[in-house]
Amino acid sequence: MIRKRKNIINDITFWIFWSYLKTFHDKVFYRKTYFINKENVPKPGTPLVIVSNHQNSLNDPLAIEFAFSDRIVSIFTRADVFKRRRVGKFLRSLYLLPAYRLNQDGEDSLKFNYAMFEEAGSRLLNGDAVAIFPEGVNQTKRWLGDFSQAYIRMAFETAKEDGFAHDIVILPVCNHYSNYFNMRSDMLLKCGTPVSLRPYYELFKTKPRTAAREVNRIVRSQIENMMLNITDPDNYEAIDYIRETYGRRYARECRLNPEVLPQRLVSDKMLVASLDEIKEKAPAVSGQIYTLALELKSKLAALKFKEDIFEKTSTRFATVLMAISFIVLFPFFFAAMIPNIFVYYGVEPVVNKFRRKDEKARMFTGGVRYAMMTLYALPLFYGGTVALEWIYVSWILAVGHLVLMPLLGILAWHYGVEFKTWLKMVRFNFLKRTNYSALLDAISIRDDLYFILDNNLHVRSYNNK
Repeated sequence: MIRKRKNIINDITFWIFWSYLKTFHDKVFYRKTYFINKENVPKPGTPLVIVSNHQNSLNDPLAIEFAFSDRIVSIFTRADVFKRRRVGKFLRSLYLLPAYRLNQDGEDSLKFNYAMFEEAGSRLLNGDAVAIFPEGVNQTKRWLGDFSQAYIRMAFETAKEDGFAHDIVILPVCNHYSNYFNMRSDMLLKCGTPVSLRPYYELFKTKPRTAAREVNRIVRSQIENMMLNITDPDNYEAIDYIRETYGRRYARECRLNPEVLPQRLVSDKMLVASLDEIKEKAPAVSGQIYTLALELKSKLAALKFKEDIFEKTSTRFATVLMAISFIVLFPFFFAAMIPNIFVYYGVEPVVNKFRRKDEKARMFTGGVRYAMMTLYALPLFYGGTVALEWIYVSWILAVGHLVLMPLLGILAWHYGVEFKTWLKMVRFNFLKRTNYSALLDAISIRDDLYFILDNNLHVRSYNNK
C-alpha cells in the first residue's frame, strides 16, 4: 500500500501511521469488518477503477482504502470536505482526491475536475487504483441514487491517451453497514465481477456514448444487486423499521444468522423483496403492515424503548444476578475508562455539530468521529496518560497500559452498553408487571404486526454454502 518515498525514514513513518489508522478502523471503531469476494479483485498493478455505492459519507472511502491495502487507491470524494485545512491534509494523506459538483460547488469549480481526472488517469496507468462514487453525493437512506457517467469517461479517455495499450478494469463494489452512526457496529465491502474495458475500445472509438452507457448499465446493475436497495420511497420509514426489528426474526426463519452482517444483508434483501410482493399483490394488507409498523415505532419511541428490549427480557433472578455482576465489575469498568472516556467524549462537541444539523450532515458523524479520535483524541489522551505514568510511576506500567488501552476501551464500551440495556430491561419489566397502558398498547400492536407478517411474508430458505 506504500508509495515509494524519498527515504526510508518517510517509508517507516508512513507505514506506522497507515497501520495505526487501519488497525483502529478494523479492530476498534468497528466490531467486525468483512471483505467479501476478495478473489474478484484483479492482481496489483492492474489499472483498476473501483466503483461503489455511497451510503456513509467519509466512512465509505475509508472502508475502500483499508480493504484494498495491497495497492494505492486514489479516491474521489466531495470537494467541500477538503475546505478545512487540517481535514484536507488528512484526507490527502489517504490519497483522497476532491471531486467538484455543480449543485454543491458551483459551475466555476467544475474546471478543477479536469486536473483531478488527469491525475487519476496517470495513477491508473502507473498500475494504481482509482475509486469513485458515481452517485456524486452521499445517500441518506439505503437506496441507490442516479449515476453520473464521469467515471466511465475518465476511464475511456485515459485508455485513449495511452493509445488503448492497457486494459483498464472496472470493479463494482458495495458498502453496507449494520449502523451508520454507532461505534462497534459492523461493516462490509462486497466485490462484484470485474468489467474489462478492452472489449469496448472499438465501440468507444466510433460511438463513445453508447460504450459508456453499456458499461455503466452493467456496473450499476451489479451494485444494485449486491446492496440493500429499498425502492419504495413512500414507505421507506416503515420498511426500514420492519427490517431493523422483525428482520432478525425473518433471518432466523430463513436459516440465516442475523448477527453475521453478510447473512443479515441477504435476509434483509429477501425481506424487502417480500414486502414489495405484498404491496403488489395485496395493497390493503401492505398498507395495514406499514401503518402498524409506524405506529409501533412511535409508541416505543415515546416509551424510550427499542425493539431489542423484547428479546432481552429476563426473570427476576437473572435481573438480580446481572445487577450483582455490574457491581462486582464496576471497579474494572472505572479503571478501563481511563483515559478512554476522554477519547470518546472529548470529540462529542464536534460530532454533535454534525448530528444536530440536517440529515445529510448527520451522515458525517461516523467519519468525523473516526478522524477526530485517530488524529487528536487518541494521541492527546493516550500520550498524556503514558507520559504521566512514565514520569510518576514506571515506564513498564506506562508501556503495558498503552498496549492494553484499546482493549480496555472496548470492554468499557460493552459494559456501558449492557448496563444501559439492563436499566431499560428493569423498567420494561416493571411497566409490564404494573400493566402500564402505553406499554400494553405497544405490545398489542407488535403482536398484530408480527402476526400479519408471519402469515403473509414469503420465507425463502437460503443455502449458505
